[in-house]
Formats: sequence, C-alpha cells, structure tokens
Amino acid sequence: MALTDAWLRKAKPGVKVYKQSDGGGLYIQINVSGAKLWRLAYRYGGKQKTLSLGNYPLISLSEARTARDSAKRLLLEGLDPAQERENAIAANASEVGETFEAVAREWHAWKSKRLATRYSKQIMTRFETDAFPVIGELDISEITPPQILDMLRKIEGRGAFEMAKRVKDHCSQVFRYALVSGKCERDPTADLRGALQPAPRVNHSAVVRKDELPQLLRDIDNYDDLGEPITRLGLQLATLTILRTSELIKSEWSQIEGLESDEPIWLIPDTQMKIKGRDGHIVPLSRQAVQHLQELRELTGHGKLMFPSDNPRKPISNNTLLYALYRMGYRKRQTTHGFRRIASTILNEVGFRPDAVEKQLAHEEKNKVRRAYNAAEYMSERRPMLQWYADFLDALKAGEPMPSVPSRPVVAAL
Repeated sequence: MALTDAWLRKAKPGVKVYKQSDGGGLYIQINVSGAKLWRLAYRYGGKQKTLSLGNYPLISLSEARTARDSAKRLLLEGLDPAQERENAIAANASEVGETFEAVAREWHAWKSKRLATRYSKQIMTRFETDAFPVIGELDISEITPPQILDMLRKIEGRGAFEMAKRVKDHCSQVFRYALVSGKCERDPTADLRGALQPAPRVNHSAVVRKDELPQLLRDIDNYDDLGEPITRLGLQLATLTILRTSELIKSEWSQIEGLESDEPIWLIPDTQMKIKGRDGHIVPLSRQAVQHLQELRELTGHGKLMFPSDNPRKPISNNTLLYALYRMGYRKRQTTHGFRRIASTILNEVGFRPDAVEKQLAHEEKNKVRRAYNAAEYMSERRPMLQWYADFLDALKAGEPMPSVPSRPVVAAL
C-alpha cells in the first residue's frame, strides 16, 4: 500500500525492526528505538542495493518520493544513485573541505570492523537520526562547539539525556579520527564539558498512591506501545522480585537456576550487591516471574547478560527503567526503587514475618550469629510470600479480591 503522513505519524516501534513499502522500491524502516528511516531498494549491475534517504519527519513523504524519482532517473541513465551521491559529496569536499557526514561514514567503516554488528548499526542510526540532519553537510574543520551544542539540545528536548551524551561521544570520536587524519585541527566537543543537562534528580523512593497502583501495573504491561519489550520485562521483574535496580540489570543468565523446575531461583552474587562484602542473595521465583524470564530469554538468552545495552558487553543503564516510567507519565510519582517500598509496605501490612520481608529486600542482618543462621533465610516462607505477592498484583490489575495469605511455616528457634 502507498504510505500516508497519518500512518507515518502513528507508526510505533515493534519488537524487531520492520519495514513498510510505499512503492517503486521506497520504504520506511521503523527501528526498535522509534527512528523512522527512509530507504530505497534498487538493483544496479545485477546486484541488490539500498540507498539511505534520511529520516522521517525531517524528510517528508513527498520529499522521499521526489528523491526516489530522482534516483530512478539516474538508473535510466545507467548511473548508480549511491555512487552519484558519493561523487557529489567528494566534489563538495574538494570545494569546501570534507563534510562531517563524509568523515563520520569513513570513521564508521573503519570502526565497525571491531564492533558487534548490532552496535555498529545503532551508532549509524544515531548519526542519521540526530547528527547528520544538523551538522552532516558542514565542513568538519569549521564546525563550532555552539553548532554541536545546538544539535545536542534538540536531543535533550526529547528528554533523551543519555542519548545526547552518547551522540556527543560518537561525534568526539569522529573529530579525533579527523584530527589524526589531518582533516581538522581540533575536537570541538571538548569545549562542551559540563554543558549538557544532567539527568533529572529524583526522589528514589517515590511511589504512587495505593489507588493508582493497579493502573501503573497495567501501564507497565502495555509498555511495548512506547518502548522496547526488554524494558517492559525489566519493570515487570522489578515488581515481582523486588531486587535493587543495579542487581537486576547487571544479572547474567548463569545466575538463573532451575527455571523449568518446581523451585527456580535467581542468585545474586556478593560482588553484585549494593554494599561490597555482603553475602550473596537468593530470590525464589514466582510463576509469573518465570514466565517473564522465559520471554526475556527468547530476546537476550543468546548472550551473557540478561539486560544488555547497545553494547552487548555492558548492561543497560540504571536510568533505563526509570525513564520508561517517565514516558508512561509517572515522573516524580514512581521510581524503580519505589517498587521495593511498595512491596515492603504490602507484605508487612498483610502479616508476613518482618524478618522474611527484610531478607527478601536483602537488608543485611548486622548480628553475625543471626546472619549465619539466616543462610537459607526463611526460604520456606519467602517462596510462598513472593508467589502470594505476584498473585496479589495480578488480582489488583484485574480488580479481583485479594488472595488469601498463606499460613506462616514453623521456623526453628535460634
């Protein structure tokens, strides 16, 4: 079908990159990040090729069609549109010096040999989405710090503070590459130290009112309409396991044991704990947590990390889950850490043993004798406690009565 502006405006990112054709080889590519990129598929010299035409909405539907038609005319003349564009860029560079886009693509081709394919593509997407439209056609030797800052301010205007820092870092690498190649004399991003806006300061214990909790849980379940499913699964697991954010996002698949068994657990090593030197932490997993982990395994189970970032060797940042809550409208109302406060309040109110609740929150016992005793700390109580809590949250979302609280198991005296 032919594309329309209405469809393009409403198009949402999916679990994977997907494409929608407009005809004549022109299509829009919707990335998981939400970037909408124009592409033209064509054949030249018996080979299938792809030409990038810019991103929507900077390049409108009508402009993309005009670019497609221009490329088609070149093909009729026996010319390769991609090669003609490279020739034009080279000709422009010979007149006014090399453009930022030309040098960035040269740097990217060199750098990509040492990067994971997925990460390499994400870097180029950031250039095409945020950098090239603003500074791409400028002579790299004449770009000033204010021009770069103007580009980064546009990114910050979307609330993407971490992305602004990443784009700045990518640009800095391009300028340093140009510097040693004799294409510019300095890296202007160095003058922007301290110029970017810091991430908003938050009350890490902020929580919604009790009457708002059911809608928050439903909003999390529907987060795929706004962002990536990995982020949604992170939020769902944060509510069910009541782990600290850093413990959650830094976890590796090797820490999950018995996922298919009757007693699955999540092992948090001591090196991953908030305070170094403390014992590791064991999290018994509810049926709901297991379901989310099985879904997550389909997405990231091929790697080491459960929550990999753009760089598969590093986890997502602490702010990823927090900013997801912001996108859902819960800025200053709910934080990821706040889920621990919610769970503690509810579990204590309904009568679970305070010691078991504290152990599940990984609040370390100061008394060494009690800490040694608590090596398997109330596991017989914590497993049904977390299963009850998961069932309670499901009931809350569905507007159903609270499930009955399991009886407390007998625990031997000290």
